[in-house]
Amino acid sequence: MIKGLTKLQYKKSWFTSLFGMLTKVITDPDSNQPVLVFKMALSAKTIDIYKDKTKAEKLLECEKPSVMGWTWEVFDPGEQRKKLGSITHHPLKTMVKMGAESWEIKGPDDQTFLTLDTEGDSAAKRVLDSMISVYNPKHQYVIKGADGTTVAVFTSKHGLFGGQYDFVLEGGTDEQKNLAVALFAAMTLLLKK
Repeated sequence: MIKGLTKLQYKKSWFTSLFGMLTKVITDPDSNQPVLVFKMALSAKTIDIYKDKTKAEKLLECEKPSVMGWTWEVFDPGEQRKKLGSITHHPLKTMVKMGAESWEIKGPDDQTFLTLDTEGDSAAKRVLDSMISVYNPKHQYVIKGADGTTVAVFTSKHGLFGGQYDFVLEGGTDEQKNLAVALFAAMTLLLKK
């Protein structure tokens, strides 16, 4: 379980994009120390979240029930392997929304548990950002609970040779925070904006 973390950051460069496609080391932006490691299988069938670089302690695991889909079921890998919920990427909706990410986050009962809202930018700006990512465009998303509580804020900045993902946990329950971190892992590993 994710406990005691409030700020997470991943900085990408051309080197990490090329040679670190399946593993991302996430740092605390205040101390610049590694706090989590995200690892994805080559087939994208599994996404695992570890406490540190040794990968000795797995905090969360995400698994696709089917190789063909874009849904990952999120589990607490403890003794009981408890299902926390699922995250689903909608690539067609993302294209229709001109690049604004479309994800569905459900709880263990398959009901909508969290929402991902796009903050700011118009569709025209997102298209322009995708076409010429020279000036470091910034995209911001807010992850909210069903009651409207802000659980996390996710910001990505991309440039020609690098970029960074910032993730701040704000409120909500431990279950909501765990699913929000699983979503952050998926978006970071899939290099979504």
